[in-house]
Amino acid sequence: MSDLPLLLVKDLSVGYRTIKGLQYAVRDVNLKLSKGESVAIVGESGSGKTTLVNTVVGYLPQNAFVEGSIYMEGRTIRSDNKVDSDFVRNRWKYIALVPQASMNIFNPVITIASHFVDTAETYGVDKSEALSRARKLLSVVKLDPDKVLRMYAHQLSGGMKQRVAIALALLLNPKVLILDEPTSALDAVTQRQILDLLKELRRIYSISMIIVTHDITVANYLADTIYVMYGGRFVEYGKRSEIITNPMHPYTVSLLGSVPTIRSKNPFSEFTLKRGDVSSRGCPLYYRCPFAQNDCINTVNEVAISQTHHVFCNHVSEVEVTMYGKDY
Repeated sequence: MSDLPLLLVKDLSVGYRTIKGLQYAVRDVNLKLSKGESVAIVGESGSGKTTLVNTVVGYLPQNAFVEGSIYMEGRTIRSDNKVDSDFVRNRWKYIALVPQASMNIFNPVITIASHFVDTAETYGVDKSEALSRARKLLSVVKLDPDKVLRMYAHQLSGGMKQRVAIALALLLNPKVLILDEPTSALDAVTQRQILDLLKELRRIYSISMIIVTHDITVANYLADTIYVMYGGRFVEYGKRSEIITNPMHPYTVSLLGSVPTIRSKNPFSEFTLKRGDVSSRGCPLYYRCPFAQNDCINTVNEVAISQTHHVFCNHVSEVEVTMYGKDY
């Protein structure tokens, strides 16, 4: 049992029922998170990242349709559209989510203390214990609990709200902490403070994390494993060093090429993708990829670069020759 991953997403597809029919936002996704591991899901807006983590937590609108399974420590918590009832009742004890635009999650007419108490009491924790935990967690995220607990959300800065949201997510000691764009809408200095805080929390609590971000530099700073997502699919995944130093999918290369550098030239900066739409069949990058051929229209192959580094591309050899000047 000890070899089981903490969280396993298997063959997951998520669509939304619309007047135009079923529109898929996530297709055929597989993800594994081990105990104590930090995983980053990287991709541009609209790639399906938020839909994926909302499915894991069980926060989906009524028009959503799910295929596939999600397991926690070997136990099925979701099978297609059916979600385990115990998980639903106690989800915050298993998986806590700091959502995108988390600054907007606070009720403006109640104090921060009330947010902690209300959340805890929902899960059977009494008020005194809730406040005790809140004080400790606010101290850990480097806020003054005596001051902050009396305040209302509008009295907090953006960085303070993000720290409170993280402390609130940790209130019930979850096994997995998911953070959706944890540094968006923050200035550069506050972004770095939040990133350093997340590293510190991981060290203190040995908690497993999933970080959702459009910024591959955030993934590089926080993650052990990086999954690159485009058009609702994973196009590449591997250990952080493999993805950052040896990207093998054209989309990953383009992400890294967009990162500005000061001391030296970015080796990927000259690589560009074509303009085009996302393909709903085969390789999602088909219309934009300079390496695409007819076989990419309907199918895409998973290629193992190493035991831990995989890329979904029919023409890895051409990418390798172009990017690194050697045959695959």
